[in-house]
Amino acid sequence: MALEKAILDNGLTVYNDRIPGARNNDVSVFVPYGSVNEQPGHEGVAHVFEHCVHLETDDFDNRTALRRYATAKGMMTNANTYYTRTIYYANGLELEPNMHYLSQILQHTHFPEESVEHELKAVRREMTTNLDSIDRMHTITSMDAMYGAPYGRSVGGFHDKIFFDTDTLKDLHDKYYKLGQMALIVSGKAKLDEVAQLASRYFEADQDTTQHANTPPAVAWGEHHRTGLVREDSNNVRMSVGYPMSSEFRDTFNERRLEFGVALGSLALSCFERMRYDKGISYDGSIYAMTFNHPDAWALSGGVTTDKENIATATTIFDEIYSKRGADFGDSELQGKLAQFKHAFARQLLSTEDRVDSHVNKLQSYREPTDVRKVMRKLDTIRMDDIRRAVDEIADYATVTQQYTHLTGTRDAIGDVERIIDQSEIA
Repeated sequence: MALEKAILDNGLTVYNDRIPGARNNDVSVFVPYGSVNEQPGHEGVAHVFEHCVHLETDDFDNRTALRRYATAKGMMTNANTYYTRTIYYANGLELEPNMHYLSQILQHTHFPEESVEHELKAVRREMTTNLDSIDRMHTITSMDAMYGAPYGRSVGGFHDKIFFDTDTLKDLHDKYYKLGQMALIVSGKAKLDEVAQLASRYFEADQDTTQHANTPPAVAWGEHHRTGLVREDSNNVRMSVGYPMSSEFRDTFNERRLEFGVALGSLALSCFERMRYDKGISYDGSIYAMTFNHPDAWALSGGVTTDKENIATATTIFDEIYSKRGADFGDSELQGKLAQFKHAFARQLLSTEDRVDSHVNKLQSYREPTDVRKVMRKLDTIRMDDIRRAVDEIADYATVTQQYTHLTGTRDAIGDVERIIDQSEIA
């Protein structure tokens, strides 16, 4: 059965992906409110919601009662926050308990003061741990350099100064957790009519129907093209070399994502082989597209971890990879990478979890979910010339677009850059 879509009278959008023979249901609610949607002064609140909606609801007096209900019904529950969304999961054998659970935490949650303050301590501890991660801070500051704002933060903002009173949380939750902006995604044994009936029963139309667009702030490309983040505790240098996507290139990329995906996979393999096996300067090295955060802050990017003596060599390799043409790749290379893509999609065909993840990935990059079987059929139509054309377009775009290089390491290793980004500047 194909992926089916319905918009219910209560405003909720439903995607039902039925797998005949499945014995369970994976249920997720997509809330289009993540770290890039937070307004100044509210940084981190999307992640705070992820933690605090589980504290108390109309039907459950506390977190323990909510957890015991989920356990008694054989459910697996979780949530996570990312750049453009927060996802709430409730997966189990039966559909109705999942709907009950999700409707409670999303529409009938309370924010008890003592419990909220206790949970905020855990959130701040998590953020402090994230600030210790060199890779995480490198990503955050590289996006700050490229776009003038830290669009690389995925959860909790980018600091540990997270304090919200319960009134503020309630007001923001009421404002941005609108049913008409959410999407319910179900994969498993349930049929659409069953999903729609239960979703209509448990989720209530918002009394306040005012729709507040979760529009991220405007993006402007950064002024400095070679930047650094000083981490004196690092024994390595983390290096990113990227090209911001223009709106035109982003549209082209979206129209032909599969061909570009295979093309980037081929470039990534070439990069890895040059860095690790030909030059022996790193254990990694890759080329990829960042298409999961602010819609105007997508980029082609390359990354490697090395040491200061090899920065010049790595720079040369990135320039070489970004200038590769489609004709530089033989049919066997491209066919192999295409086969890997097909394998990855084929694995999703019988997995309820993978099917949901596929739909979530599309929604978070502002695209409409599609049946994974249609993707498989489209992959079967891709020709080697289609992939070569995508490689050529990547090279052509890199030729006419300003390159951004960002380095994280000791001050000595970073060397001569236009701007040193202090971590406190974006915290």
